[in-house]
Amino acid sequence: MSGGSHIRRQLLALALLPASLVALVLMLFYLNNRLEGLEESMRERVHATADSLASASEFALFSGDAGYLRNLGVTESLQTGGDFEAGVLRDVDGHVCPSTYCPPRRVCS
Repeated sequence: MSGGSHIRRQLLALALLPASLVALVLMLFYLNNRLEGLEESMRERVHATADSLASASEFALFSGDAGYLRNLGVTESLQTGGDFEAGVLRDVDGHVCPSTYCPPRRVCS
């Protein structure tokens, strides 16, 4: 009788192995697709936020009015936005506006 149960265990293992492998491959495929979708939506959200900040702060950057940027909330968006690791606004000459610099992975003050 022990020989019969050994054969049954082997048959069960042979039956479950392909199904387990297919389930694993499908799970990895699904997770990869979901992660790619999340990454793409995060990129789109960051670009939309950056475009919004750029259009809202355009005049203040050209005129050099850092107070207007603070009143607009541009600096707070860069400092508290969870979507950004770092943020820099540059003036018309490409120089960094010191009041809007937020170093990477730190809390801006």
